Amino acid sequence: MEESRIREIEAACTAVTLRFFRGLDLRDHELSAAMMAPDGIWERQGKLIEGRAAILEALSQRPESRATCHVITNILVEVVDADRARVLFYLTTYEGAVAGSETPVARLFGMRAGTDEMVRLPEGWRIKEKRSRAMLRGG
Repeated sequence: MEESRIREIEAACTAVTLRFFRGLDLRDHELSAAMMAPDGIWERQGKLIEGRAAILEALSQRPESRATCHVITNILVEVVDADRARVLFYLTTYEGAVAGSETPVARLFGMRAGTDEMVRLPEGWRIKEKRSRAMLRGG
């Protein structure tokens, strides 16, 4: 595969991972779910959630008072072939409790090592499987 094509795939897959977490932080659950393949699997809080509808349902259960900030670093994209790739990243999560119009106080929730298995669909690159493992927990 040409180097320029590899770079295009890396950029597209990185953008999907970042959009997913932006959706979480902005409480734009539709955006996060749209970054998943229709039959995508998300390992979340020890459970496997399969499909966009189930992911939307799980996200709708997030407490309204919980604010989050997901910081994604150390991104590495492994291109498997023209239709499959893997995004490896570190995920640092901060959270706070929303009280009225005040900006929440952030506290470190934890750090995880994440892996997004990507697949190229007619609509573009999407997450086929999303998993992470704890590295450090917040205090």
